[in-house]
Amino acid sequence: GRDLVPMSASRLLVLEKLQLRFDSSPGTDTIGDSSVRVDRDNYNVALLMSIVLSNHRFEIMQWLKLFLKGLQSRGRVAILGTGTGYELKLVAEILSEWSIESYDIDPSSEREARDLLGYFDIGHSVQYGRELLLGRPDPGLRQRYHAIVACEVLEHLRDPARALQSLCEYLVPAGRMFV
Repeated sequence: GRDLVPMSASRLLVLEKLQLRFDSSPGTDTIGDSSVRVDRDNYNVALLMSIVLSNHRFEIMQWLKLFLKGLQSRGRVAILGTGTGYELKLVAEILSEWSIESYDIDPSSEREARDLLGYFDIGHSVQYGRELLLGRPDPGLRQRYHAIVACEVLEHLRDPARALQSLCEYLVPAGRMFV
């Protein structure tokens, strides 16, 4: 019932202000604003519209499909950032024989992802979690995953290099990561 065009435009205006602030004084203190709470519907609309309207996002989805199709026939995959559930949908469709675990700090992501999978009649069972430790690896998860998908996640992290190191420890020796 909400008009999506103004919703998307207002999100773009907020992002533009953040970009201008960063451009005028680049640094970790101006790279975002952790005090701002973004309306979940607004965020989801912006993210989904970006797949259609932003060439880079469309290309990322194409590369993700190629990555997934290049994986072995069975394994365990972790998805960081359930988000709208779109990437999870692709994973469940392409890796139908795999065990899937999806992590997102926002509890509404799980509900929305379940709704999306249900809408597309994807019956794949997914385990959902709130957080995969990235500052220091969880010893119980070392070499657990054959693949990890962290699509547009690193730019949201305070220490992306450390996060990548942790993620590497979660992979089996021949595991692959889409970042």
